[in-house]
Amino acid sequence: MAGLSREGLEIKTQDEVLNDNRIRAANLFADQVPAGDVVDVSDNSTLGRLIGVVSPAEASMWEAIQQVYNSFNPATAIGISLDNIVALSGIARLVAQPTRAQVILEGSTNISISSPLGKAYSSTTQRVFSILNPVIMSPMKASGIGIVPSAILNSTAYTFSYSVDGVNYIDTTYTSDASATSAEILAGLKTQIDLILGGVFTTYYQDGRLFITRTDPFQVADFAVSINLRIEKVRKLGIAVDDIVGAYPQQAMSIDTISVPISGWDSILNPISATTGRLVETDEELRERFRNSKFFQSQNILEALIDGLKNVDGVTDVVVYENDTDGVDINGVPAHSFLPIVLGGLPSDIGDTIWENKPTGIPSVGDTTIQVADSQGFLHSISYKRPTEIPIYITVSISDAGGIAGDAEAQIRQNIENYGESNYFIGDDVIYSRFYTPINAVPGHQVNSLHIGTSPSPSGTANISIAFDAVATFNPANINVTLV
Repeated sequence: MAGLSREGLEIKTQDEVLNDNRIRAANLFADQVPAGDVVDVSDNSTLGRLIGVVSPAEASMWEAIQQVYNSFNPATAIGISLDNIVALSGIARLVAQPTRAQVILEGSTNISISSPLGKAYSSTTQRVFSILNPVIMSPMKASGIGIVPSAILNSTAYTFSYSVDGVNYIDTTYTSDASATSAEILAGLKTQIDLILGGVFTTYYQDGRLFITRTDPFQVADFAVSINLRIEKVRKLGIAVDDIVGAYPQQAMSIDTISVPISGWDSILNPISATTGRLVETDEELRERFRNSKFFQSQNILEALIDGLKNVDGVTDVVVYENDTDGVDINGVPAHSFLPIVLGGLPSDIGDTIWENKPTGIPSVGDTTIQVADSQGFLHSISYKRPTEIPIYITVSISDAGGIAGDAEAQIRQNIENYGESNYFIGDDVIYSRFYTPINAVPGHQVNSLHIGTSPSPSGTANISIAFDAVATFNPANINVTLV
């Protein structure tokens, strides 16, 4: 029987509505025809045509009831109804986003780089990017500076210093000799910085200046120099955004050209791959994300952190190692700390998410550090680690076994790439034998040989061990399929 029951909702189809109305009409009008006659409710009769007019509207009402019923189920709800259901779990549909890249901007001190003037583009994809927020090129919260002597004095101390989160670190000083020159002062200061701060800072000469930059470009500091030195150039972090919304990937080191210049702005570069943009999240994508996320709601902080990081734009995998012991653990994680390992996403987004979900008083560790301000304006150092990428090289030799496709090599190469990207994540060992599956998905051939390794022209047939903080990568350029 149609309607709501303990088993759910059952609706009438249009044919069932028509049939029920014909039976009902035949019974209602039976006294209007001579005994022994049957009421004509066929499609061509007057009564049948009237039934044909009103029945579709009734059928539409049943369908509307079905849609309302479905709107309370995330597996069947669509559009706004689906948005409302998943919102109860703190999830919102992802809106259309442009590709975003963390970039390093270099230029003269105190200039401002921002849109609509500050424009750059990629020399590889020719896509145009704008600087998202104005970047003031000051030596505060910078990743590097370029300095020159403002006065050349004999037997005089020249000092470089820096601080992080208000904590001052050791000053580095060089004292000039009795015949000082600009080159000698910069060279002496460079030697001292390399000796005392090597690993923390990298130094180099460019256009007559000594550049002192953080070895990790995502770690920033407040820089200062003595009065006899002058900071002329600054390196700062910014975010560049594609001018067009959509899924347009952008590899590391590819946003490298200033297209609309600003006086004093010298260069731009993205040290890591951009977070690829997207169109509006589809209903099916939203359902899948809801299914993957809802199990973590109201659970412990570690699970909430993992869930939050997995929902950061561009993040494809997350592993978090927690050390709640009093000593360094087997993975090198310090006592009473945690190590998030995150694949993909922008450092600023990842840092914000870790801060929002981390336990109070417990530090995160890693080789990338982001400064995050809390609601009181206090800065906190939030760290995480990017997995070390291990390129996997694969060579396959195949022969025609009858009916092989003309593009079999290209199909196999694509299948291997897709299989690798879909099945290997942080810390996963690469299993040799499993690559026969994507290879054999292409018919009409036989495999003569298959070799894998971590360097060109591999000859191995053994599994490849991947460290806990590394991830195997599968680049089409490293996959060689030969038909013999």
